[in-house]
Amino acid sequence: MIRVEYLEKIRHHRESNRHTIYLDETWFDTHDVVKYGWVDSSPKCALNTPCSRGKQIIILHAGSENGFVPNSLLLSAKNISQSSADYHEDMTANLFEEWFSEQLLPKIPPKSVIVMDNAPYHSRILNKIQNITTKKEDILKFMGNKNMNIPEKIPVKRKLLELIKEQNFKNEYAIDHLASIHGHTVTRLPPYYCVFNPIEMVWAAVKDRLRKYNQSSTLSASVVDNVRKITDELDNTELWRNCVRSVINKKAEYPRLPSVNPVIIQLNNSESESESESESASEFE
Repeated sequence: MIRVEYLEKIRHHRESNRHTIYLDETWFDTHDVVKYGWVDSSPKCALNTPCSRGKQIIILHAGSENGFVPNSLLLSAKNISQSSADYHEDMTANLFEEWFSEQLLPKIPPKSVIVMDNAPYHSRILNKIQNITTKKEDILKFMGNKNMNIPEKIPVKRKLLELIKEQNFKNEYAIDHLASIHGHTVTRLPPYYCVFNPIEMVWAAVKDRLRKYNQSSTLSASVVDNVRKITDELDNTELWRNCVRSVINKKAEYPRLPSVNPVIIQLNNSESESESESESASEFE
């Protein structure tokens, strides 16, 4: 059901000619190189790659049919020195929100639709709906933030929670709030459906190029530098356009949300009378 609702939202946005931005993170191991074998005069054969894992780099970017959003690359890595590229050591909700607000939103068309998954740092909740484990003073603060009427004689916590439940509040994500302030809409992918995000195919092309650039698996800093070089040099407009078309075609294979017309059964007088007579007769049996 979540998948069908997502597809309906996307169809509606496309029919409204709203520009769609796709964002996602990917990971790259600095020891990931093109695998090949070598043979010398000795009777041994081995892969020319290290046996251990390298350092992991998180790559965050966004794009559309027009290619990557310019100057919106963010790199996150630990303990990688001597790199000329800017990068951060930890990917957190605060870092993601700062990137989203300062690097992405100012550079995308008005009223864009921004597609992303439900990664934890995409999903920090503002004014989380309260529950029985919440302190009473925090419940009252939540009600105040929501402009709810608070009784003069403050009832017990359970009663306060009932008042909140009556309002049918929904959790609001910090990212969704930031987007709405600037006139954009966030649409989240259904769980386990990353195939609906064309940037996944773009990442595959980027990683393939990275492996070819990554001639020496010991130079971790060079991998960080190459990420920026590749995303800048890659002929990404045509690549992105093909990936977006592929996803649109894939989405078309899934059924639409079925429309159900109301079923109205009308009983005429004769049918009503016959039913009443049969009911009366059954009472005397």
